[in-house]
Amino acid sequence: MLPIIRITIFLFSLGCLLPQSVSANPPDKLKVVVTIKPLHSLVAALMQGITEPQLLLDTTQSVHHSHLRPSDYRKLADADIVFWAGTALETFIPTLAKKYQDHVSFISLMQIKGITLLPVRGKQDTSHRSSTDPDADDIRFIDPHFWLSPDNARQIVIGVSQELIAHDRSNESGYLLNRAQTLKRIDQLAKRLDDELDNTRTPFITYHDAYQYFEKEYRLNRVASVNLNEETTPGIRQIRSIKWMITERKIPCLFFEAPTRPAIIDTLLDHSEIQAVELDALGFNLKAGPELWFELLDRIGNKMARCLRQ
Repeated sequence: MLPIIRITIFLFSLGCLLPQSVSANPPDKLKVVVTIKPLHSLVAALMQGITEPQLLLDTTQSVHHSHLRPSDYRKLADADIVFWAGTALETFIPTLAKKYQDHVSFISLMQIKGITLLPVRGKQDTSHRSSTDPDADDIRFIDPHFWLSPDNARQIVIGVSQELIAHDRSNESGYLLNRAQTLKRIDQLAKRLDDELDNTRTPFITYHDAYQYFEKEYRLNRVASVNLNEETTPGIRQIRSIKWMITERKIPCLFFEAPTRPAIIDTLLDHSEIQAVELDALGFNLKAGPELWFELLDRIGNKMARCLRQ
């Protein structure tokens, strides 16, 4: 009987010495939701090998006036953090933030430290307003496409990594490693785009004015937009003005935004040599994930360069 007692005591002692993590349940993974594809991509790059953030809005849903599905509400209710662009783009989010604020952190990436914000062109005089103050009353006059600037993407990666670490200390080393790798890739892409678009001062027109962050980063020469208000269609006077500009200035490129080609473009192309080229600011035609942001900017730069250098 004595040997059995000794074995029992030994096994009990060994169990006390085992790490607690062996017997305890592993901690729940951080649950992160990101509203739109380009921002989701940068967050996904930071979380590789740790867990995957969920995408709230797919390419069939409007980012301005979204009608969420029951499954979308469940994503938000179950989340620890929701990263969203800001009120200038997603007007429906503040109401949801109030609903879930007791247990979910809603973080506007327009408010990340170091982000450069530009005023919407053509709405009203915004020259006296700070482009780095997203809390101003005139938030509706801020251009929301801030992720199209590689410099802003760097700030997003830095700011988001800090938030992830604050909520999930156990994976700090993984977030820091992913941050370093993602920042390096952004730098490499920015340099490649700079080389590709260097000294490209050929004038061009856009259908919607969605690319000024990219234009300013690479010193491009956009001279007009067909439609400054995405909620309306351009009038006859505006169309005539654009057609005159295309003819008189020999504009070679008109860039329009995916996923649809406005019918009015054919009117603008009539009796001119201008090319209509589709660009994509939101990743409609790309698979969601850590590669999307890089593919998005690479395609924009490549399409612009090919058209403008002909």
